[in-house]
Amino acid sequence: MGRNRKTSDPQFEFLLEVIQAIEDSRGDEQVVYPLLAANTDKINDRLAKLLHVVGTSILEKGEIYETALLLGYIGDLSTLIAQFPL
Repeated sequence: MGRNRKTSDPQFEFLLEVIQAIEDSRGDEQVVYPLLAANTDKINDRLAKLLHVVGTSILEKGEIYETALLLGYIGDLSTLIAQFPL
């Protein structure tokens, strides 16, 4: 994904960071879970809404490869959060 931009929104920064970790580790829970554990305050309804906005934005761009890739990462994140023990 290679995002190097900073925003003033810590929730969005967390989302970028965790998606990058999923990409880099191929969804390895041993890599992603510590990141989720350190940011449990950001795993909330606002994150779900942010994921919806990001997913919708990706779909609207219509770039097939990037869309499939990023939506896959969002799916992986959703699964990891659903199985997250904390």
